[in-house]
Amino acid sequence: MINFFIGWNQTVMRNNSSQFQFKTTFLVLTLLLLTFCNQSTLAQNGEIYGIVKSENDEPMPYTNVVILGQAIGTSTNYDGEYSLKLKPGDYKISFQFIGYKSEVRDISLNANDKTEINPVLSVEKVFLNAVEVSAKAENPAYEIIRNAQKSREKYLSENKNISYSIYTKLFGKAETNSDNMINFFGTMLTPKNGIFYLSESVNRVYQYEQDKKLQELKASLVLGDDLSASKNNPVFIDLYQNRPFSVGSQMAQIRIASPIATDAFSFYDYDFLGSFEEAGFTTHKIKLIPKGNDRNTFTGEIYIIDGSWRIYQSHIFLKSMAGDIEIRTQTIKNDETGTFLPFSSNLFLEKTGSNLEVYYHNVAYDYDFSATKPEQSEQLNKLIDKSDYSKPASWWESTRQVELTEEEQRAYQMDRATKGNSFELEKSDNDSLYQSLIAKEKKPNPLQFYRKAMAEGEWNLSEKLGLDVGIFTFNTVEGGVIKPSLTFQDQFKNEHKYSASASLRYGFASHDFYAKGAFSYELNPANISFIELEGGSYINQISGRPLITDYLNMLYTVFEKQNFQKLYRNDFISLEWRREIVNGLDITLGTSFNKRQPLENNSDFNWYDEEEEAREFSPNQALIQGQYRSFEQNDLLKSSLLLSYQPKRKFDLVNGRKLPLSSKYPVFTIGLDVGVLDTEYSRFWGNMSDGWSLNSVGFSKISVSYGQYLTGSNLTPIDFFHFMGNQIFISQNQRQFGLAFQLLDYYQHSTSEYFVGANFEHDFDGAILGRVPLLKKIGLKSYFMANYLQTAESPRLLELGVGLTSSFLPIRLNYYFGYENERFLQHGFILTSSF
Repeated sequence: MINFFIGWNQTVMRNNSSQFQFKTTFLVLTLLLLTFCNQSTLAQNGEIYGIVKSENDEPMPYTNVVILGQAIGTSTNYDGEYSLKLKPGDYKISFQFIGYKSEVRDISLNANDKTEINPVLSVEKVFLNAVEVSAKAENPAYEIIRNAQKSREKYLSENKNISYSIYTKLFGKAETNSDNMINFFGTMLTPKNGIFYLSESVNRVYQYEQDKKLQELKASLVLGDDLSASKNNPVFIDLYQNRPFSVGSQMAQIRIASPIATDAFSFYDYDFLGSFEEAGFTTHKIKLIPKGNDRNTFTGEIYIIDGSWRIYQSHIFLKSMAGDIEIRTQTIKNDETGTFLPFSSNLFLEKTGSNLEVYYHNVAYDYDFSATKPEQSEQLNKLIDKSDYSKPASWWESTRQVELTEEEQRAYQMDRATKGNSFELEKSDNDSLYQSLIAKEKKPNPLQFYRKAMAEGEWNLSEKLGLDVGIFTFNTVEGGVIKPSLTFQDQFKNEHKYSASASLRYGFASHDFYAKGAFSYELNPANISFIELEGGSYINQISGRPLITDYLNMLYTVFEKQNFQKLYRNDFISLEWRREIVNGLDITLGTSFNKRQPLENNSDFNWYDEEEEAREFSPNQALIQGQYRSFEQNDLLKSSLLLSYQPKRKFDLVNGRKLPLSSKYPVFTIGLDVGVLDTEYSRFWGNMSDGWSLNSVGFSKISVSYGQYLTGSNLTPIDFFHFMGNQIFISQNQRQFGLAFQLLDYYQHSTSEYFVGANFEHDFDGAILGRVPLLKKIGLKSYFMANYLQTAESPRLLELGVGLTSSFLPIRLNYYFGYENERFLQHGFILTSSF
């Protein structure tokens, strides 16, 4: 009770002790009464349970158990078991499994009844006389699909102002270990021997428009993790969307075309397999036949209701790098509204060789057809509050929509035993389940530690302390460089995050030592507000944002005798504040004092073979418009303003912390910089970036920028507009002022006047090469790129490129052609990698 009143003013409590005792007694009695009433209500319910099997006496997982006409139901678990609690009454219960004849049972259920029903389902027999079939006529499936396409938009936006709960279970097990991670709808999985993942969640979904939904986490349970919420996202494969699904690597995402998409006939052929009667309507079974291979299409069957031409069920398959995926979806009819609602969606991932099995089970229930619009912003996508989602075992036992299998029950038992060090089950080093649960307690081996560091960019010395992986480098200014950088991250009692970092740097050729530190504090998690203080003496690239990484510059310096980095010393102190003003509108204000000093080359060490081509290291100066630009020590007091806006930007709210997402609208950015003291200037720049889908011919993205100096006096090369060029074979992925170029020399087009530039890329998404069967089989995708830049002093630059990648590889091969004032300049291969 003390914790309950912890936020109260204690003086008031003391002065009103008698009143407090009365209220406390009243509250306890009220809670006891409510608890008794709730238990009485639960006790008045009846229950049906059992196991569903096939004619071969095999359990049938994911069988839907539906109360006809009432939008109530559940599904069987992986072992075919089910249970469903119902109020007393008469029901028609239908047991439905795609491809099997449904079995309907009439039951009368009284309070506290527990009725066991164990149906045996037989294979569905379809008949061909529902539609006219002629040897010379078009296959009837095509007309059925055309009718479904006409109704697609109608059913896509059919359900509005409704809410429902979704129970989701994600389970994974394997017989071998793997370091390859799988992003399964937002949950990162790393397959290990045994049960490597098990989680359950209950979300409440509020859908008030077709593309406007709010997902609120109501309960979460994660095997082996009591602190984190399940990242399971409720998934229902909505085939009314043109591209309802995507698979592939980070480099090449393949969007899967719906069998009733507006351009479906470009991807599919169809075969009419027959019809059958189901729940009072005629259902047509249509086989999906991909044109060519099946890398961006489904295979399997869909079931379409005659007359209304809506998809009732689907049993479809697709291939991915992680393995083969089997998907079953079913809608449920509500007789009161006459609409069909998302009911169950099950995904099963299997990979031969490693015996990897992952299943993702989603069941919707508790529909509300007059749901009020949530008070939160329409842009809120997901709401998670840790005070809500932690539920006791008794809650799960009474609410869980899909029964646990024996294997899942044992996993939870073993988890409790491992945490309490009081084993209900015998632990064994040969037990893969036990080993998978204690794996987190073991220190990773050196190879695992190294791979994790390379993926995250730092060595995790502890849960809160990290060491940057780039400890050593080499450049012509400092020679060999050792530069450890530590970052500590944590949060205060008010749950506001903070981080502190310290970086040291010593050059063995220059004999110079540098150090800097930074502290960042989260002012308000609800509006993405931060303040950061940084200061010290350190080495920076003249370009501002790094044009080339330390590692790549070291390789080119040592082996190719090309020193691309141009460095200067900066003694500085800076303060930056940023926050979201309103949803989608972000502001950043910064000010800094900088004492900037030029540096000279101090090392000519290299392993370059001079017999190939005689080379000399270039001066440590930016080569701008064909001239090396030097400068003297210079003081600058700089202030900057950055505004960024994206209309209707979606966001998640996790434990009071706002996490911005994106929207279908463009992003607009404006920047303003002002400098005084030894150098004086004022400048601005703006950028617009956007992306859009063109359905069957892929999707495009564009970025357009403009910048100009308003005033300028005694500028140094550091103060110029610099662009992210590229002089190596690895693509330039960094952007400055919203732009990046692949054949542009690093400083050649830098300017102190104005610039206009643009980047464009189109992903054909298999629209060209995907129609060639052999190329489609390997998931080959093609791209077109175009980049443009014009400044006051330089000729117009145009880059045109094409790219190829495969969904099986984390790299993309590009070939670019460069032009200046429409005159051909150069060409070359550029490699893009997602490592």
